[in-house]
Amino acid sequence: MTIAVTHSHDIRSQRAVARVPRHGFVIVVMTTLVVVAASSVPSPLYGLYQQRWHISPVSAALVYACYAVGVIAALAGGPTIHRRHPRLLLLAALAAVGLSAVIFSTVQSLWLLDSARVLQGLGTGLVNASAATALTTLHPRGDTGRAAAAASAATAGGIGLGAAVSGALVQWATAPLVTPYLVLLAAAIAVAVALVTVPGAPAWPGPTPSPGATERRLSPRARRALRTASVLAVASWAVTGFYLALGVELTARMLGTDDRAVASLIIAVVQVPAGLVQVLCRRWDNHVAGVVGCATLVVGVSAGIISVALAIAPLFFAAAVLTGSGFGLSFLSGLRIVNEHAGESERSRAIRAFFIFAYLSVSAPTVLAGLAEAQWGLDTTFVAFGALVVVGCIGAGGLVLRHRAQVNTDAQERSGEPTDRR
Repeated sequence: MTIAVTHSHDIRSQRAVARVPRHGFVIVVMTTLVVVAASSVPSPLYGLYQQRWHISPVSAALVYACYAVGVIAALAGGPTIHRRHPRLLLLAALAAVGLSAVIFSTVQSLWLLDSARVLQGLGTGLVNASAATALTTLHPRGDTGRAAAAASAATAGGIGLGAAVSGALVQWATAPLVTPYLVLLAAAIAVAVALVTVPGAPAWPGPTPSPGATERRLSPRARRALRTASVLAVASWAVTGFYLALGVELTARMLGTDDRAVASLIIAVVQVPAGLVQVLCRRWDNHVAGVVGCATLVVGVSAGIISVALAIAPLFFAAAVLTGSGFGLSFLSGLRIVNEHAGESERSRAIRAFFIFAYLSVSAPTVLAGLAEAQWGLDTTFVAFGALVVVGCIGAGGLVLRHRAQVNTDAQERSGEPTDRR
């Protein structure tokens, strides 16, 4: 779940960098960290909700999927949302997360759980809409590459941190269904206060419509890029969604433990490598990253299937590291392919469409996995689900190679060089 930082900023933005204190960049990174961490705070608690409220696996999966509904609603808001001032959107994201924490801490019904998850999704969607502009503008040297790396690290780290802290509080703190959300609320309030103190509103320019931005259809080049990137998103985000929604319960079963702090570490085991590879491999060719990412996912998910079938816990964790690394590379590739091959006037729409595909691929398979778990059990569901992901990743890797060939052909035709059409 990484935030796109585009590579366009004007002279006004560059001049503004000097007027904004260095801590402004750090505060926006912390805002991203807190908002994204909120998305994984409930993950260690789903098992408790099921035990205490007798919620079915399908209902638990639907609660998780409601998060994607909120994200997609924010991303689909279009110019109405994305023309707003980035600081206003970041504060709105923190407000949504804070309100969701209040609802979660006082929740007494399933529909309130659903509502709180929608609010968390709205917060993440608003961060996706605003952190790109803020981080690019507020970086001390205006370095868009480092800004993108910081956003990726904050996103992956936030997901892992939210689950790890929540799992520890569930295990050792009093009121396990309340304390994690009180900590989240306190963090959201603290970051919001810090965000308000960042001076220099002119240094936070909101997105301005480019000429032709009202055109709805993407160019053929952008559509090809979006099609390739979307398949990468579906293949990689589906398995990540499974780990976020059901991974804690599966880990607890693999380890034979009721310690939710330990079981919750599986989310960090997946997400931390995802963030690290995006930072370490940010200079890789887009298509190379996509092919390597798909291959790593195939190996990681296959190893995960074997570990569950044979009940080998160390292999299960090693497979999770590989799966997270493959997810990070695949997502980095897809996002950059869209960013590179979409025109200036259509880039924001193409990226929003990419994220919509990504979050749909998180939610829909998770609900299907919940249905399958109720019928066949968690272990069998993971094996079957993983087999489908392996097939999807193989297809996605082939599509990336095909897109690379098409890009090379187009480049040769533009330069007038003969192309090999054998």
